[in-house]
Amino acid sequence: MAERRRKNVPNDKEEKLRASVTGLFCGYGYERYRPARFESYEVYRRNKDYIDGDRIITFTDSTGKLLALRPDVTLSIINDLPTSGGVRKYFYDESVFRRDGDGEYRDLRQIGVEYVGGADLYPECEIAALAVKTLELLGGDCVLTVGNMDVAEALIKPLGLTDDELVKVLSCIRRKAFHELKKLLGGNGADKENAERLLRLTAVEGEADAALAEAYPIVVGNAQAKRAADELRELTEALKKCGYADKIRLDFSLIDDFRYYNGAVFRGYARGAAKAVIRGGRYDNMLKRMGKPGRAVGFALDFDAASSLMTEAAVKPTIIDRQGLSIAEALAAAERVAASGGCAIVCEGGGEGEER
Repeated sequence: MAERRRKNVPNDKEEKLRASVTGLFCGYGYERYRPARFESYEVYRRNKDYIDGDRIITFTDSTGKLLALRPDVTLSIINDLPTSGGVRKYFYDESVFRRDGDGEYRDLRQIGVEYVGGADLYPECEIAALAVKTLELLGGDCVLTVGNMDVAEALIKPLGLTDDELVKVLSCIRRKAFHELKKLLGGNGADKENAERLLRLTAVEGEADAALAEAYPIVVGNAQAKRAADELRELTEALKKCGYADKIRLDFSLIDDFRYYNGAVFRGYARGAAKAVIRGGRYDNMLKRMGKPGRAVGFALDFDAASSLMTEAAVKPTIIDRQGLSIAEALAAAERVAASGGCAIVCEGGGEGEER
């Protein structure tokens, strides 16, 4: 049997990544959610701040109803949830459609997972573990940064900020602009003790045990902040017992929009990516806004950024020359190659593009 190697046949990295990630989700009992391509614009209009409503692509159907090309999957899932409650676990692998900053239409790939319902911290722990496993599929170094919205909220509430001041404070925290934050809090007459606590706490980040040891003295006397710190400790302890101690970091400046998110929030980073490739957290507040009160947590993978990090070598299929082989012999040869993890291509008298 003649065997040759074909040159420069690339792996389909995107398909491999999709299969690996969705297979991971299926292994944890998540069912695929398949949303409608078109949705009533009203679903998204009420949550324009969540998805940057100015970038939604809309059109009018034959009845005059305003529809939107699906700009986000999580909102579709929440909109379709029954009011009966219970645990529901979904994953999705879908295209979403938005305008970019130049007004051009874009077709983006969203892959994510949502755990709706459940009790205690188990859903957050499972989602965080899946986030780490997803990062590991990309290869190379990775880390999941974890924060908790309730800690910051507990320290911000007593400051008596206006809506405009709150926006500025949250912006400073996200950007880690602590000198700017100190100046802002000092200039608006905020309670000095609570302002100092907020400044100290949002500067805390690092390995879980060390970060918590630094955070606990700061939240003493604030019951909500203490409960949130306890939740972070429980979550990180569970992840460490699963062998992820070196993949987890805490960051008390990690916050999102209080109108949508509460509790644990996540960002996943991988070597070679300029920004987070995983974003997620608990979003009970979003459920409440959409009339579906309950618990939910999930994350989405930036598929374009993630797939660009896959650095596998080019595939070199084994070419099986049919000359002198019966059908059964050629098929058996192909099966041997495939069984060993290779890629077999059966050709009649050689194949185009092969080495000779």
